[in-house]
Amino acid sequence: MGELALADVQRYFAEAVPDRLLTEGEAQAIGRATRGIPLAIGQAAELWGKGVPLADLVGDEQAGASHSEIVEAMTERYLLYAAWQKRRSARPVRPCAG
Repeated sequence: MGELALADVQRYFAEAVPDRLLTEGEAQAIGRATRGIPLAIGQAAELWGKGVPLADLVGDEQAGASHSEIVEAMTERYLLYAAWQKRRSARPVRPCAG
């Protein structure tokens, strides 16, 4: 499978996360950050659906990065967010004083 075009990125996100549609600028940023790599786009869409901000998804866009470097960077972002979510959900709920 080759790289996905901008319209494909928008369509994928619209289907994967219908309640949080991308603007054209957001789709372009994600397209640049993922370079249209389907695995990276899938990871980005999952995080986008969980409310992760665009800046956290795209990070520092790596213009000269190889496909493997792009996938590695997106996977690291995904794993960092997953670990944060796990720690957050493991915290005990404390009753409010008062």
